[in-house]
Amino acid sequence: MSPGTGSSGAGVTSTPPTRRVPFGADPMGQSVASLRGVTFLRRVLLALSLASLMGGILRLRGKGGVPPQEGGWRELRLPPQ
Repeated sequence: MSPGTGSSGAGVTSTPPTRRVPFGADPMGQSVASLRGVTFLRRVLLALSLASLMGGILRLRGKGGVPPQEGGWRELRLPPQ
């Protein structure tokens, strides 16, 4: 009987060794910096999309109403030359 196998040794499976990942990388092989870059890019695109959507809604909605009936342009008096 080998040590650590229990009394009977039947049904005991060994677990494969764990893969150690260096600092700054994830288990899939991509660097954390590239994942942060992608996350940042997605957040920027989301913010720009929301800003464009809100700007478009405000522009289409507009103020509406009637244009001013008084005021506007007036003639300027030019000094004699």
